[in-house]
Amino acid sequence: MNEAQALEGPYEVYMRAFTLDDGLEVEFPDVIGLGAGLTLYVKDDDPASQGTEFVKKRQAWFTSLWELLGR
Repeated sequence: MNEAQALEGPYEVYMRAFTLDDGLEVEFPDVIGLGAGLTLYVKDDDPASQGTEFVKKRQAWFTSLWELLGR
């Protein structure tokens, strides 16, 4: 995270069947990223702007996950 921009692309989630090496077929959630609409948010000098708020909140979210799971 660069604390200046955030790119959001919501993927669609669906169930997909996978065949494991031993032949067992299992279903797992998968995502379709191709064709997902992307939205760029840019932090600016206005602390209340949509871009600034989005970037700040996504940075806080990422930092919280990194501190929890990145150990």
